[in-house]
Amino acid sequence: RLMVVEVDVVTKEALWTVAGPIQGIQSSALAIDVDDAGRYHLAGYTCLDDCEREGEVRIYEPGGELLWQASIGQLDFEWFGPHDIAWSPAGYVVVALAESKSPSYLFKVQAFAPGSYDPLWTFIPSDMQGPQVALAVSVGPYGEVYAGGIGAMNHPAFAVIGG
Repeated sequence: RLMVVEVDVVTKEALWTVAGPIQGIQSSALAIDVDDAGRYHLAGYTCLDDCEREGEVRIYEPGGELLWQASIGQLDFEWFGPHDIAWSPAGYVVVALAESKSPSYLFKVQAFAPGSYDPLWTFIPSDMQGPQVALAVSVGPYGEVYAGGIGAMNHPAFAVIGG
């Protein structure tokens, strides 16, 4: 189960928030970032016992209240991620993952605005030359998005998006 653990470094007290008591649902948080208001932005997945992973983004308030969650789609394999998440000062989160594209899979970066269930934008490189996956994402001071991962033939992949 996905959980958020907050620890007060002075008092050593811990607050545990565990996602949903729904029977048969598995969940996981694979990446986290914190915005300027202290909210936790998580990227992970949920699935039933047969575990066909549905990627998702969640936002929690400090104290554990779930504010919002949105699907980022079916993740055909565990190594599709999502692998990383970054908060942008432009008011949205950016997620690094992979997407199925027969006969291979692609490097993918998506942005989501809190409260909206459709992506603001999606970046997939135009060179469809073999297996690729986005593993890391960061947002620069002017809103530019930096994403890195594995490109075709296991070469490094790097993208600078917008700004």
